[in-house]
Amino acid sequence: MLFAQIEDLEGINQAQAIAAVDGVDVLFVGPADLKMALEASDAEEKPTYGDALQRVSDAANAHGKRSGILVRDQGSLPQLLACGYTVWPLTQISQFCAPGTNGRFQHFSRFPSGEQNRVQYN
Repeated sequence: MLFAQIEDLEGINQAQAIAAVDGVDVLFVGPADLKMALEASDAEEKPTYGDALQRVSDAANAHGKRSGILVRDQGSLPQLLACGYTVWPLTQISQFCAPGTNGRFQHFSRFPSGEQNRVQYN
């Protein structure tokens, strides 16, 4: 499985082209680097962070690929699910499922059924 990591404005602008590459399976966002890159950019036209995330997911979906992201805060899961993100690092899923996490796994159980919409364990 090949992940293409997107962490800057150029990656966002090229997301469709990256997703079109044969052999790329997942467009994966590095959220901290992307946020910093967007804030530091002096481009006249740049998306908001939320719009950038949606563009990556839309590009992945348009080419039959998946979109993934590091999840630092479980509170962001509903928004990420709504955007179409379906791939998270296994270590993060296990953090949400560990004993004493008070049901954080609940967000992962909200996936629609079907192969395209399941949690990817990598």
